[in-house]
Amino acid sequence: MSGSERRALVVEHDKAIRQLITAILKREQFEVVEAADAREAIARLQGGRFMLIILDLLLRGDEGEDVIAYLRNERPTSLRRVVIITGAPHARVHALPGDICAVLGKPFDLEALISAVRTCTE
Repeated sequence: MSGSERRALVVEHDKAIRQLITAILKREQFEVVEAADAREAIARLQGGRFMLIILDLLLRGDEGEDVIAYLRNERPTSLRRVVIITGAPHARVHALPGDICAVLGKPFDLEALISAVRTCTE
């Protein structure tokens, strides 16, 4: 996994939540790259590899799904290293690909996030 060792991409539109997740991941010894929207996330994905992707499903409209579609088409094996964080309705969450590693509802428990990060990067 050269180039992606302990690198994480955090895709979250809410700056405070993005900073919180970044701080948690840094405590878990990750180098963290941030993105506030799908366009920025896809540009980051095109520019490098990541061991972990934390993705807010509800960025703006369907932007979270745009990132998932990009991964499905360009880097399908990366889906198993994605942690979705979302306040999306239950039905929308069930429409996600089955190979997504974990889904956490907002508000999420910090211990649940840490557990998901560790599980998804084993």
